[in-house]
Amino acid sequence: MVRVLNFKELKEIMNRIIDNKKVAIIGLGHPLRGDDYVGSYIAEKLKQLVRSSNILIVNAETVPELYTDVIREFKPDVLLIIDAVDFGGEPGEIIFSKLCDLEIVERDSLSHALPLYLVLKLMNVEERNVYILGIQPKNMNIRNSMSQKVLEHAEIIVKIIKDITQNNF
Repeated sequence: MVRVLNFKELKEIMNRIIDNKKVAIIGLGHPLRGDDYVGSYIAEKLKQLVRSSNILIVNAETVPELYTDVIREFKPDVLLIIDAVDFGGEPGEIIFSKLCDLEIVERDSLSHALPLYLVLKLMNVEERNVYILGIQPKNMNIRNSMSQKVLEHAEIIVKIIKDITQNNF
């Protein structure tokens, strides 16, 4: 079971996890499905802002399996997956958890194509080093843009990650 975090809690937890580690961040989401795009949106913003040899940022959209070689070669200590996760919360609310602590139902909601366990195996990343940052979507209908609340919270998450990774080189 995971719980909803406020931004202060998220920053504290992420600071502990990311500090002085080699981190790969993968944003997931479909660009034409409203709030589903949030993970990819955050990854795109971070790619413009974060400059560190210890941080790899990938916008995988709906196909993280295409980046298995890139992740495997980078050899991260930590893999952070950012995605829209429908956990029944209010739009824009966030959860943060180790992948191995998520319930099977919650894990299944992260799947975009191949099963996540298989993608991780191809990346040669141990599940205990994988974290999920999930943002509750409002709508994921085709051809909708991201909702205002999800977009606002995405911008805050970008700032938190940028601030934490600024000194991580």
